Amino acid sequence: TINALIAGEAVDMDSKISKLKNIFVEHDIDISTKAIISEAKKRNIPVSLVNDGELIRLGYGKYQKHVSATLFEDTSSIAAGITCSKQSAKEVLNAGSSILDTIFPQGALFTIPIVSITGTNGKTTTTRMISSILRHQGFTVGTTTSQGIYINDRRIKAGDTTGPKSAKSILHNTEVEAAVLETARGGIIRRGLAYEKADVAVFTNLTRDHIGMDDINTMDELLNAKSLVLEAVKDNGVCVLNADDPRVMKIRKKAKGKQILFSLDDKNPILLEHMDKGGTAVYRRENGVYTSSGGVTKKIIGLKDIPATLDGKLVHNIYNSMAAIGACLAIEVPFSVIKKALSEFNCDASSNPGRFNIYDLGEFKVIMDFGHNIDGYRVTLQGLKALAHSRLVGLIRAPGDRLFTDIISMGKISGMTFDRIIIREDKDLRGRQPLEVANLLYHGALTGGMSNDRIEIIPDEEEALKKAIKEARNGDVIIIFFEKMEPLMQIIEEYKTHIYR
Repeated sequence: TINALIAGEAVDMDSKISKLKNIFVEHDIDISTKAIISEAKKRNIPVSLVNDGELIRLGYGKYQKHVSATLFEDTSSIAAGITCSKQSAKEVLNAGSSILDTIFPQGALFTIPIVSITGTNGKTTTTRMISSILRHQGFTVGTTTSQGIYINDRRIKAGDTTGPKSAKSILHNTEVEAAVLETARGGIIRRGLAYEKADVAVFTNLTRDHIGMDDINTMDELLNAKSLVLEAVKDNGVCVLNADDPRVMKIRKKAKGKQILFSLDDKNPILLEHMDKGGTAVYRRENGVYTSSGGVTKKIIGLKDIPATLDGKLVHNIYNSMAAIGACLAIEVPFSVIKKALSEFNCDASSNPGRFNIYDLGEFKVIMDFGHNIDGYRVTLQGLKALAHSRLVGLIRAPGDRLFTDIISMGKISGMTFDRIIIREDKDLRGRQPLEVANLLYHGALTGGMSNDRIEIIPDEEEALKKAIKEARNGDVIIIFFEKMEPLMQIIEEYKTHIYR
């Protein structure tokens, strides 16, 4: 921290101070309270301090209990809905084991299922799919994503909430019966994880993104940072891993607990070896998704029954579906529940806002997507080309904190794909000069074979969408890679009102 401050680098002082406070409080609480904390840790009961140590939280979610601690005194009192006299409280507090037996009788639950999802692409969709499946199973689900914090379908906070602070707000919420946490690189590096051990960890894939940020300069460094999610899994937990990604397989040995592998190829050698040893796998075979465990193979669902895959055209959503299935099998959700939930999960703003959302505007279609890196573009454009269309029109952008070469590559792949391009620019330039990113994309599009007369720069994304809609032809498919979704949805809704009036 000191070296970072000397170098003029940004330091998350809030988290540093919070950790120091916790250390200070833990050393200054009375001996009986220390006994409770020590015994709780032995039993793997999550412990956290509340209000500078005035309360000690034991457990997570619906099953958590609070112990009220009196600092610098010889006694503590219990505040967890337990009725007892002061004298009996003193007697119970003589031993941490006794108080925990009182708060959590034998067989009582003290935590909730925790599913943590990391990777480069597909995290948000996979997170939402898992959350949907668990809601169908009857859980009250707390979810963190790059677009907000949710309790079931109710968004309680908007924004990028993929860090540990947001995850803790879910784990500490007394309504929550299961936690599904999108866990991004930035939060891991700056603040670590919100929990000690998860029940399930999912690693979707690892591609070139965020290189050059937060002292991550190589793919191996990025891989090691994200692999922390796999290491923080209970001994009886499960890691769900992409067997088609060589980098994910590279750190497979770090994964704790059992493993469930998923693959698009049912002949994947790693997958076959895993199944030969009795391991559980999820994979695509012909037009369906199957699972094999202990030598027993069963079909879970047909691709045509997963609307998010568009009859199998969106390969990335087949991957996301398999990852979600693997995670839910790990916590023993029945096949029937998984099938029902995925059959109701669509490419729309209700199920999966901002991820390949398709809007039919009569003679043409508009698709909104949050694609923001090379591989995100690549898989999205692959799905786009599979749709029936006359022209493909791309409203493209790139975050300013990506490498020059990556931004140019995003322009190049766009130039190789689209019939017309409108380049727009984020309002948050992330350190770039105005039009710097736009000009890099322009250069990349020319490199990709796009002629100069089919490229236009309109920095404002709302104006860019209005222009594309105004010029749309019969059969066009327009995709906008957006920064802010809500204003664009308003434009689309206004147009729909106009044409269907």
